[in-house]
Amino acid sequence: MSDDALKRKIENLPSLPGVYKMKDSGGDIIYVGKAKSLKNRVRSYFTPQSAASSAKGAMLAAKIKDIDYIVTDSEVEALLLECNLIKAHKPFYNIMLKDDKTFPFINLTTEENYPRVLFTRTRKIGVGSKFFGPYHNAAAARNVVDNINLVYPLQSCAKKTAPGKKVGAPCLYYHIGQCLGCCTGQVPIGEYGEIASCVAGILSGKHNIYIDKLKERMGQEAQKQNYELAGVFKEAIQSAESIFDERQKIDSANGSSRDLIAIAFDDTEACAQVFKVRDGKLAFTEERSMRVSGEDLAEILSFFLLQYYFSSEIPSEIVVQLLPEGSQAIQDALSSQRGAKAALVVPARGDKARLLKLAESNAAMRIDLKRSRKENAQNKIDKSLAQISSALNVGCALGRIEAFDISNTGSSEIVASMVVYENGKKAPKQYRKFRIRHVKAQDDYGALAEVLFRRLSRAKDEEESGAANPKFLPLPDLMLMDGGTSHINVAKNVVGMFGYRIAIAGMVKDSRHKIRGLVNADGEEMPISQLKDASKLLSQISEEVHRSAKAYHDTLRSSSMSKSVLTDIEGIGQKRSVELLGYFGSIEAIMAASPEELAKAPGMSQKAAQAVFSYFSQSSLRS
Repeated sequence: MSDDALKRKIENLPSLPGVYKMKDSGGDIIYVGKAKSLKNRVRSYFTPQSAASSAKGAMLAAKIKDIDYIVTDSEVEALLLECNLIKAHKPFYNIMLKDDKTFPFINLTTEENYPRVLFTRTRKIGVGSKFFGPYHNAAAARNVVDNINLVYPLQSCAKKTAPGKKVGAPCLYYHIGQCLGCCTGQVPIGEYGEIASCVAGILSGKHNIYIDKLKERMGQEAQKQNYELAGVFKEAIQSAESIFDERQKIDSANGSSRDLIAIAFDDTEACAQVFKVRDGKLAFTEERSMRVSGEDLAEILSFFLLQYYFSSEIPSEIVVQLLPEGSQAIQDALSSQRGAKAALVVPARGDKARLLKLAESNAAMRIDLKRSRKENAQNKIDKSLAQISSALNVGCALGRIEAFDISNTGSSEIVASMVVYENGKKAPKQYRKFRIRHVKAQDDYGALAEVLFRRLSRAKDEEESGAANPKFLPLPDLMLMDGGTSHINVAKNVVGMFGYRIAIAGMVKDSRHKIRGLVNADGEEMPISQLKDASKLLSQISEEVHRSAKAYHDTLRSSSMSKSVLTDIEGIGQKRSVELLGYFGSIEAIMAASPEELAKAPGMSQKAAQAVFSYFSQSSLRS
């Protein structure tokens, strides 16, 4: 979209709440934002004052080539939609949770007639279903679910039971006393509800009674010399203690439940410390990292609150360092998601302020530690690159390294892979894969020559045309071949045809396929033992290019085999086999499909679908 067209689009934006998606020249979403007024907010990115206020704002404004938007009914709805879109698209310029893991929860299905206790990684917002967590130790959380069912006779199966309704025959759990037998239809709702309420209390923090009951049962079984069952109860106690972790708890001024959130940050990363107080005690702490780029504390906090509580239990009170802009809308959004009021609080003094200060100190220490680790890691990378550059007499910093490998089995699907390292780090988006077109026999040197020629000719074309989004530029400072002197000579000849000045070297391997040494352009080998600083990086590059080439070869060979199976079927040629594999995704899915499902694939007729179904029905492949 031209600059004039973009300006007209911005001027025609509505002055309504909503979410905007900013795109670059390639059509990729690079930023998602929310606004009370779409027109005012988006227009502000292009004012001189806004662009000059931050490096991020200037960079973003320069890259925006198109804008889409979605109008919402309210600012709260815009907040929630923004949260969903950021998680879905992961735009480069948005603050991102780097460790956005799906932590497990324990679900008490109180929307059912007879509630069950389940382990889950999906927290659904809805009336009548209670979620407890998240928990860091998934194994311990599963054990707690198993052991609650061991001690409290709740329904554990998925039968849809109801009072007065018999559903099948009672199972073993009923006969050994671990289920009241809800499937009989004879269990009173009131009696069952009392047990479910007790379990809810345990999961809410009143777990001392539960642990005491487990200890009592363990002692009873030990006295009966049922040592195996006593061991089960012992494991149950250990799981409960690891989940509820009594040792981490500290007393608070009252018996309330709240989260305290403190954030520390630098230019590239933020760390949030979350202290979870339940029933007046610090139940556990959680640390989350975020990718940032010049935002202030208020903006980082605003993002964190919505993204974090998208998949975490929301308490009635959240204690924070400051109230971010739009705090009322954030509170409304969290309250809506929780199904009850959720308030943001900034403490001035007292226990809340003291505990928040402790969280701040922890966050600041983690940022300092991470910065130190990053600096140490970068120093190692810098040393590695400097040693490679010196050993090969490159004469410049190695900003971009490309490595090449050929993979084949005879003349079947000969392929090559190009992996890229920028400033010593993998750049997967820059990787390229090649199917060899002109070399039909097993000829690694011929295949390598073809790949390098295609790679450099594409770069030449992009240079001459001034391509807006080049795929083969910039050129590398160093090309690494998976091989020795002969491979290097092939590379030198091809590079020389284009007149480029690119350093070339080879990675030779030992009998165990581990890198043995680095061969320079003159054919001289330097043992890897003499490149101590660079040995780890070179080994990583060698393994990565081999893995990439082999994975691509395996994918193509599997696809080729699948197509050959399909083309054996009457009425299925090359075109239909490609359409079928594209539609179903795998030969296994095609084998499992019915004639009606097969007929829905592009280019398929009822007759052809029946032929495919009949072929696999009779084929040994199905077994």
